[in-house]
Amino acid sequence: MKVYFRILSYAKPLGKIAVPYFLFSFLSTLFGLMNFSLLVPILQVLFGTNGSSQESLQKLAVQPVWQGDFAKIGPYILDNFNYYMASEALAHGTFGALRFVSLILISSFFFSNLFRYLSQMIVEELKVRFVRNLRTAVFE
Repeated sequence: MKVYFRILSYAKPLGKIAVPYFLFSFLSTLFGLMNFSLLVPILQVLFGTNGSSQESLQKLAVQPVWQGDFAKIGPYILDNFNYYMASEALAHGTFGALRFVSLILISSFFFSNLFRYLSQMIVEELKVRFVRNLRTAVFE
């Protein structure tokens, strides 16, 4: 085990790299999950299975109120998304709702790939620093 810690010591300072790496990886994963969850509303709008009648849209077009309970943040975000999608559908029709969902999906893919790219850049910087420190130690 001492050998592994000795080898890992060449990657120092690890703290300046680990925190941004985990942050960017977390955000990449979060937006990646959002990509898959946003495919359902886009398919519902395309195939008309979301109950796009005026009555159901009027029910969804009531903006939700935050109750301050972090355990219910998922349904709150979903209700907000449904509110904005229903408002867009009422204002601009089905095409407006499809445009809204598509723009959200495209921006989610963009941020997912951006954060994945940034995390990989940080890992590559760590690799380069590690190899440089190891070569310097071998040369000395």
